[in-house]
Amino acid sequence: MKECSECHELKPSDNNHFHNLKASSDGMNKRCKVCVLNSLKTPEAKSKRRIYRNRPEIKLRDKIAQINRDRKKETA
Repeated sequence: MKECSECHELKPSDNNHFHNLKASSDGMNKRCKVCVLNSLKTPEAKSKRRIYRNRPEIKLRDKIAQINRDRKKETA
């Protein structure tokens, strides 16, 4: 059993309840999957992702990735 550092609930220490994290001592994230997903849905997190996606280097990376996917489909 492992306690989530955010909601403080005791949950089984397995892949169904916690994400893997090699850097931690037990190999599991300190927050449960439910808390991680809830934190990604906050307006602050959405705003950060929007700002990140609008950076020119990220737009270029995504455009190149799309071109490579299209080429791979054409050759298949």
